[in-house]
Amino acid sequence: MVFPETEGYSNMEVNVYYSQHVIASILGTLVLSLSGRFDMLAYHRMSYYLLGFIMFTFYIRLVLTPIALLTWANLNHTLCGTDTDPVWLLLGLGKWYYIFSELYLGAAAFLFCALNFAICYVVKRVVLRDETCSHETFWTVKQDANTVGKVQKKDY
Repeated sequence: MVFPETEGYSNMEVNVYYSQHVIASILGTLVLSLSGRFDMLAYHRMSYYLLGFIMFTFYIRLVLTPIALLTWANLNHTLCGTDTDPVWLLLGLGKWYYIFSELYLGAAAFLFCALNFAICYVVKRVVLRDETCSHETFWTVKQDANTVGKVQKKDY
């Protein structure tokens, strides 16, 4: 969604493309956060983002790149940059594209996570005034003499 290749598509196809991506990436996270299934506010740790970036990088380099080399299909831009990628066009990185793309696309992904977090925070905490996190909704730590530190399900 950062640098899509939409040339040659009609306006309707481009609108559907962006609508699908916004629904899946932003609205999906918001709905999961509000329903209590996955609350982005509860898991806002830099180590999670770093682990996700490392795992995605391994997936790109160890799975998609060999397939792209065998089929010559530019899967997720693993073979080369595209004309919609400003770093590819302006800097002319050539064989160094892979290394630099990991850095600047990782930064773009981090900014997108920050945007998702901000949207979830504003809607949940400011608009709806909900101070709970998903892990606090159904589970609590009982603090009595017999069960100190044991997690138990809340009774409603």
